[in-house]
Amino acid sequence: AGGGISQKVSFSYSGYLKVSNKDLAIINGVEYEAGDPLEIEGYVLKKIYPGKVVIVNEKSGAKFDVPLQE
Repeated sequence: AGGGISQKVSFSYSGYLKVSNKDLAIINGVEYEAGDPLEIEGYVLKKIYPGKVVIVNEKSGAKFDVPLQE
């Protein structure tokens, strides 16, 4: 099994925008729509809610709920 690959990836969800009928999330200072790949390789923004975003690691299938930072 692969050990020691616990690189700490941190996502900062700092803003939620609704533009016409699109939800946008500001993560690490960049705007994304649901389904967009993030700038950190292998991660995709799955869902955007006003209070949190759901990010998925495509390789491992791991899901992360990232709460909005007030």
